Order: sequence, then structure tokens, then C-alpha cells
Amino acid sequence: MNTRVGKKWTISEVLQLQREVELLGWNYEKIAIKHKRTANGIMFKVEQEGFEKVLQELSEQELSEQELSEQELSEQELSEQE
Repeated sequence: MNTRVGKKWTISEVLQLQREVELLGWNYEKIAIKHKRTANGIMFKVEQEGFEKVLQELSEQELSEQELSEQELSEQELSEQE
């Protein structure tokens, strides 16, 4: 399954990785399956290429959006109770 373990990353593969991380927001396991590499290998390459900051920013943004949604639901429930 992980037939590309230990093989050099091609430019095309790194660009695909960047797209999957930054635009699609895929997790390491999903990317590893597609690239036939390990999740750890993906994690290290993401860190090496500097894509990790984008992942962290996406996670923080998703968390903020989730908190906003929860707050809106709470406010809606309160107004419905009144």
C-alpha cells in the first residue's frame, strides 16, 4: 500500500500535497493513502514545506466558525423560549 515510502518527492507531488492541505483541508491519513506514503511522512513533508502554518490557521478558523455557530444557536434557543 505505501509503495512510495522512502522515495524522493517529485515537484508535481509536492504541489498536489500543497493543494490537498491548503485548499481541500484533507487530513494526513487521507493524503497518505492518495500518495501511497505514511501519515508520518506526510506530516513531516507538510512541516518541511511550511504548509503546517496554513493547517493551523485553517483549524483555528474552523474552531472560530464552530464557536460562532454554537453561540448563534444558543441565542436562537433563548429567543425561542421567550
